[in-house]
Amino acid sequence: MGNKGSKHHINRDQVLGLVLAGGHSRRMKGPDKADMILGGKSLLVRTTDYMAAQVHQLIVSSNIPRPAIDGRDIPIIADSVPDRPGPLAGLLAAMDWAAGNAAGSEWVFCVSVDTPLAPADLLAQLMAACQPGDKAVVAMSCCRLHPTIGLYRLSLALGLRAYLEGGERKAITWAQSIPARTLDFGTMDPDPFFNVNTPEDFAHPAIQNLPANRNLEDD
Repeated sequence: MGNKGSKHHINRDQVLGLVLAGGHSRRMKGPDKADMILGGKSLLVRTTDYMAAQVHQLIVSSNIPRPAIDGRDIPIIADSVPDRPGPLAGLLAAMDWAAGNAAGSEWVFCVSVDTPLAPADLLAQLMAACQPGDKAVVAMSCCRLHPTIGLYRLSLALGLRAYLEGGERKAITWAQSIPARTLDFGTMDPDPFFNVNTPEDFAHPAIQNLPANRNLEDD
C-alpha cells in the first residue's frame, strides 16, 4: 500500500506510545544499548523524552527490571509470550496492556530505542498518511521497511498473537501481511531510521553529533 489518498484523522488521545527496548543487544558486545549514554542521556531516556512530546500516554517494552526512567512513572512492560521472540512480542505486550490500562486507545505508535535520528514530528506524519480502513502505517527509508517504526491498530492483537504462537518471528513479513500502508521517507543521508546496533554504529558522526535535546517541531 502506498501513501496517497485522502487524509484519515486520528485523535492523539487514541494513540498509546511504545518504546521498544526489549532486545538482547548482542551486537553491542557489552552494555544494553538502551543504557548507552549519548549527549548526557541514555538512549532510553532520549527516546522516552522524544515520545512523551508526541503522545499523552507512554509505556516501555523491556524484559529486564528497570528503575523509574529519569524519575518518571512510565510503565515497563515485559513480553507476554515466552522466549523473547523479538520486537513483535513487545508490540503484542503493549496491545495486551492497553486493553486493560489505556481506555480510549485504538492505536499503538511504536519506535525502537535505537533510532535516535527519527523525525521529531513522526507521529503527525504517520497519522496524516493513514487512510480509512488502514490497520497500520509503517515507515520506510532507503528502500527498507521499518516495522518497528509505525502506527498499529490495537485490533491487530489477536492475529499478531497467532502469528507469534505459530512460531513466526519476522516483523517485516507480518507487517506486509496486514498489509500495512507505507510512509516512504525516501533516500536520505543520514537515514532517519539508522539503527544503533554495534559500537561502530554508536560512533557514527550522525549519532555523536546529536544535540543533548531535540527541538520538537510544532504540527
